Amino acid sequence: MKRKIAFSILVFFIFLTNLNAAQTQKKDDGKSEVLLNIGLGPAANMFSGPIADEQLFHWGLKLDLKAVLEKKTIMENLSKVPKSYRKYAKKLDEFSISKFYIPDMLYISPKIEGTNHTGIYGINFRPLSLGLNLIKTGNLNLTLGIGLDLTYMFIHSDKLFTGDDHSFMHFIRPGADIQAGITYKFSRYFLMSAGWQSYFYLPQKVDGDTDKILEWGALDSSIWHNGQIFLLFHFRIPVRVKI
Repeated sequence: MKRKIAFSILVFFIFLTNLNAAQTQKKDDGKSEVLLNIGLGPAANMFSGPIADEQLFHWGLKLDLKAVLEKKTIMENLSKVPKSYRKYAKKLDEFSISKFYIPDMLYISPKIEGTNHTGIYGINFRPLSLGLNLIKTGNLNLTLGIGLDLTYMFIHSDKLFTGDDHSFMHFIRPGADIQAGITYKFSRYFLMSAGWQSYFYLPQKVDGDTDKILEWGALDSSIWHNGQIFLLFHFRIPVRVKI
């Protein structure tokens, strides 16, 4: 019996030793822990001009895919930040990094026979953005941001277009946006946010003539603004990467 107890204690200490060695090796592998943020949720879009007159809401999938560096990770890698910016880095609770080719929005609003006469499918990229924390209390954060956009949409309709040439149009425009949102952090790994985003574009006339895609249109007959209400669910997954 005593031998079994001694053997069990020996096995336990070997396990602890190996566990400690594995943790030490993990810490010394030259990598840092980063949170991979996967944010997605529904969005309701209200386009200016004839589209809103025909149908107020068009739906889509809002995306927020990025890597998040927490304060601990920032401080561990402070030596890699240029000296002139280190005092600003020390004040950050977290820092987000995303790629310019990751979309910000997918437009998925099908035309439904007898109900919705206009369908919209498209994608929006937000390659450059800047955000500001207005209010932060505990787990609640109120933010304001601006960004640059590039949007493409395929729009087809039974009612919007006149003539026999086309019953669809291609919308493609650069733009800029302003976003206000509120985020609640339930835990390190799950957050929810909701907000409003206004996209502003160079006016493109709602017209089925594809030869006029680059022409400007009058505001009352063009797409020049999209007002969007969104809800996002953020799932954060820890990964180790070399910074």
